[in-house]
Amino acid sequence: MCGSVPEWKGLIEVKGIVAGPFGIFRGSGRGACHSPDSCFSLALVSCHTVITTLGRQKDCKKLALRLFSLKLDWYATNPENVDGPGVSEARVVLYAFNRGEA
Repeated sequence: MCGSVPEWKGLIEVKGIVAGPFGIFRGSGRGACHSPDSCFSLALVSCHTVITTLGRQKDCKKLALRLFSLKLDWYATNPENVDGPGVSEARVVLYAFNRGEA
């Protein structure tokens, strides 16, 4: 991970890329990181929530593309309201990416 990460202090602004409902930034749910060997996080921008943290930016992009194809309310402002007919498949896809199987 990225050395010392500050304790959680609420929402913080991070630099990254945004496409549709998703954002990708270097770091984890605890904040941004600029170490060359750091990880990347895929976030749901509308509810300011990190979906998962992966080792490479291109894996986050691939996951975002796969998730966006599923029928879910990606623009919900509360993470508990991100729901729809594709929720079960989204869990399977996320599990596979987190295990490095995708």
